Amino acid sequence: MIDTLRRDSLYDAEGTFAHTPKLREWASDAMLFDDVESTAGWTIPSIASLMTGIHNTTMDASAGELPSQYQTVAEYMREAGYQTHAIVDNVIVEPRAGFGEGFETFAQRSAFRFVFSLPTFRVLPRVVHDKIRSIWPTAYDGAPDVTERAISRIQNVEGAPLFLYVHYMDPHAPYYAHPEIAPDPPETEEVDYYHFRDIARADVIPDITPPQLARLEHRYAGEIAALDTPLHRLLESWDARFGKDSVVMITSDHGEEFLDHGHLGHGHTVHREIVNVPLIWRLPSHIKAAMPGGTVYHQPMSQIDILPTTLDILGVTPAEPSSHPPIQGKSWFPWLRGDTSAPETPLISSHGRHGRRTYRYRTGNDVYIKTMFYSGQPTEHLF
Repeated sequence: MIDTLRRDSLYDAEGTFAHTPKLREWASDAMLFDDVESTAGWTIPSIASLMTGIHNTTMDASAGELPSQYQTVAEYMREAGYQTHAIVDNVIVEPRAGFGEGFETFAQRSAFRFVFSLPTFRVLPRVVHDKIRSIWPTAYDGAPDVTERAISRIQNVEGAPLFLYVHYMDPHAPYYAHPEIAPDPPETEEVDYYHFRDIARADVIPDITPPQLARLEHRYAGEIAALDTPLHRLLESWDARFGKDSVVMITSDHGEEFLDHGHLGHGHTVHREIVNVPLIWRLPSHIKAAMPGGTVYHQPMSQIDILPTTLDILGVTPAEPSSHPPIQGKSWFPWLRGDTSAPETPLISSHGRHGRRTYRYRTGNDVYIKTMFYSGQPTEHLF
């Protein structure tokens, strides 16, 4: 899981990777999907749907947690005899919010989530608060440390097969500079991300200059480029330990907006730049004969179907639900292996955040977006 990663920032519709040559090489043996949509425009509801196969409109994880009555992928895998471990660098995807269900271990620095809620920090002016936050990455380990934790888990596992969830926080804002990889172009200008983000949250298009916006976009791309080496180390370590007869998946929870529709960051809208996420899937060699590596699939699909498809590929049959709601997503596996026609279910995204509740409904190329505001301002409808 690579947090806040737009699909078009990782690879295009032809499968060309602009910033990650090592990942491009690894993905030559995998399937790429260019039209997968997440179920929400921010982390908690998106990851909740990914882990359960349940729509956010059903469980409303926008409230800030994954409700306990929904069974998670880790619980399914553990019931099937797998070891289940998580290495997470996002402070809000935490056990106390329901995301630890089914995991034997859950490595995370979630206590740092509350450091800026302490009285000492609350008395600071907002501008000082954000400045400290931008230069002091208290909440994140960063990609190299996350990779080291994950590799240690891989190398020391014994016994039952391993289900490992690794959640990178790069390239989430604030976008840190990587001058050794991508120095800031001289034509760009220094910019206070938080200042302009807060203006955009107020539904006012910020008066940010083109060179300042170019700096943000460059730093974002630099974060993706800097992730290439640690991510490749993780993938190589996995293959060295288990070979290629396993399922490996790379995806994201949501994208990022750079004034595409008047906002910076995410959580405001469910436009294409927010919901279109990457999906790279490498299957075991004995079941991918009909699914050649390097192929880009253009079929519109929902991220809600990833859980049932994964279970289907692994031969894990969920028990008949009794105390928890059934999975709402559908398995793509019969279609991927050529047994059925392509799925044609509507794609639905929704969440509540930043003073609004948004809904996205898509069939084919037709999209309807509805935004309702808690302030009482008129509802927006886009077709």
